[in-house]
Amino acid sequence: MHAEAIALYKALSEGYTKIQAVGVTSDDDQIKPLCGACRQIYMYVNPMTAIFVFGKDKKVKLKVKLIDTMNIRILVEVRSLKVWKSKALSL
Repeated sequence: MHAEAIALYKALSEGYTKIQAVGVTSDDDQIKPLCGACRQIYMYVNPMTAIFVFGKDKKVKLKVKLIDTMNIRILVEVRSLKVWKSKALSL
């Protein structure tokens, strides 16, 4: 189970039901977005959740709405992250 899923379950168990954003970070140089399983559980709570992906330097590398990542064409091409960046939000 990933930290993103545990964070959501913890928030829900404490009564937080209006989840609006999730931040994902990593200690290496590769940008790591939410996996499909984590995206799905957040989708059940709020499909409009904003996903913020931070780089090793702690700067935002990607901002996208969860619902925009659920398009099957995007899922097929998600490995390149260029697709994610093209769907980035200007929040």
